[in-house]
Amino acid sequence: GPPMLEGGEGQLVELALALGKERSVLRAQQGARDGLRDRALLRGLPPNMNKPYGMRWENNHLVPDENDQIAREIWIMGLAGRKIMVIASELTRRGIPTPSGKLGWSAFAVRHILKSRAYAGVIEALKTESVEPKLRKAATYGKSSRRSRPEEERIRLEGLVEHPIVTEAEFNWMQQRLKENKQLAMKNTTLRSYGLKGMIQCSACGKSYVGVTVKRRLKEYSYYVCGARWKRPKVKERCQSHSMGADAIEMSVYGMVVAFLRSPDGVESEMRRRHEISAESEASLIKELASLERQRLEEQEAEARAFRLASRGTVSDEVFNQEIGLIRTRQRWIGEQKERAEQQISEIRRYDFDPQSVEILRQRLEARLETAKPEDRRFILEAVGTRVLVQSDGTWELELQVPREVSEIETDSQVGVLQTVNDGPGSNYT
Repeated sequence: GPPMLEGGEGQLVELALALGKERSVLRAQQGARDGLRDRALLRGLPPNMNKPYGMRWENNHLVPDENDQIAREIWIMGLAGRKIMVIASELTRRGIPTPSGKLGWSAFAVRHILKSRAYAGVIEALKTESVEPKLRKAATYGKSSRRSRPEEERIRLEGLVEHPIVTEAEFNWMQQRLKENKQLAMKNTTLRSYGLKGMIQCSACGKSYVGVTVKRRLKEYSYYVCGARWKRPKVKERCQSHSMGADAIEMSVYGMVVAFLRSPDGVESEMRRRHEISAESEASLIKELASLERQRLEEQEAEARAFRLASRGTVSDEVFNQEIGLIRTRQRWIGEQKERAEQQISEIRRYDFDPQSVEILRQRLEARLETAKPEDRRFILEAVGTRVLVQSDGTWELELQVPREVSEIETDSQVGVLQTVNDGPGSNYT
């Protein structure tokens, strides 16, 4: 390309070119998304013509194919309450090929059929979207992962399925059953339930810990093991994190939570400390905003001065265009910095604590603190947002969360981190 200017002006020109390329890519991506949405809204057709198992496309309509009877049998068994693995085993025993042509059915293949609304006569367009991955396992970039959109964001296309297999009520019943199965499913719980399931995370690899019960010399031992260590990946090496005895970690974590809920002085002291930190950060950001506003006014005056010189013929068009380009680049950078600072201030104010929420939380959970029932203990741990982060050396940190505002614990989605406790195997709570 053309030679760049040296120094700060050259960097600004390069920044302007990079921003232009980025915006052109974003415009192209947005145009592709708009095209898919227009296809669904204006033409009434899904973005892709993937066919559900047991159906095929004919004249822009889904009609039964040779596997229609098998799909109906799957739904009949599902609505009759048969387990997913039982259905898969039955189809495998009968030698029926899977949708991909294999001979062994899996629970995923059966569940995929039972989760498709096309069998109820409705095709959901734009059901998923590309997102940034939470953890990149390879040298990828951009939005290389996908997530399911909420139902209210999907586009429902009706009238494209000639012969639906189930009704909308039957489909909704099946989705509720699958949801309950997912909530109640626990790995290796034939001998024991794991109260911290889904709450322990490995800091080395980011995977969640799973509960495992093993038998040694006619005795049973229960542990929490990193998922990347228990099930070794095909390519990468196993995680070197430590396993923890289930009874010891559950007793320690629950004891800390009870102590947390029954120690208002310590909680209020921690809240005041965090509030002071938030106030100091907010004051610094407000000062930064004032400085950026002064820079914005200076650039605005520089732009007006450049136009006055150009109108008088004092500078050439080439010099004027170059100067205006630099000014516009600086203005865009200032605008982005102001937007960032304002967003950070909004986040600080959003997650500031209401002292009443801690007291209300304590009162609501007081009746369950002394219970020995696993379901009550699990409820308490979930109410305070329990999260255990295990370090590579075997020590762990306990992180608790409380509702930011006074509202129902079960429905309040706005929470803030209140306390982080450092601990290790065999050490005391501090």
